[in-house]
Amino acid sequence: MVEFETDVKVDVALQKVRMLLTSQAGPPTNLTQEPRPGSQLLDQPIMYVNISGDYDQQRLKNLPMT
Repeated sequence: MVEFETDVKVDVALQKVRMLLTSQAGPPTNLTQEPRPGSQLLDQPIMYVNISGDYDQQRLKNLPMT
């Protein structure tokens, strides 16, 4: 797993990882699986929001988020 700062462009980071894996140094030799470069950025939520209060569930769902 490789992690980058939030200001890194995903396509640039992915290209750099691919270049490293195919370079003369290659991937580490003690891997249990073949490396598969890809991005999971879109698969992961960036924020969870929990709301609670003295309202029923339907009213909480319909609260305006501004």
